[in-house]
Amino acid sequence: MKTTFVNDRHAEALSHRLKDVPFRLSAQPLPSHPDGAALNELFLALRKEVGLRPGDAYNMVLYHGHMLVVPRRTANIDGVDANAAGMMGVVWCSSEEQYREWVRRGPMEWLLDFGVPKEGARAG
Repeated sequence: MKTTFVNDRHAEALSHRLKDVPFRLSAQPLPSHPDGAALNELFLALRKEVGLRPGDAYNMVLYHGHMLVVPRRTANIDGVDANAAGMMGVVWCSSEEQYREWVRRGPMEWLLDFGVPKEGARAG
């Protein structure tokens, strides 16, 4: 039986947008009628694709018919943090000081340090 995917036409566009992200991640479209086994199979494949081992830190995100797995080095650096939504570019700050740090350094610089840099990307 062939697995069909939600938003097949968006898979290429998502892949194109993600290629320039400087930290490692993996994304694939969700099956059109996923059950727990299908989602787990996809999750394990994405983990393998980014080289995650048991015990490694990561975020898993479901976004517009896709599953993304983002390996993490850390969740917090000197009081500045990012959760899964933060790794997708939606950052919440719990204080003015934290906000100033995000602005001072720039979001992509922080995210690169929270994530695992791709080969050739600057590592903090």
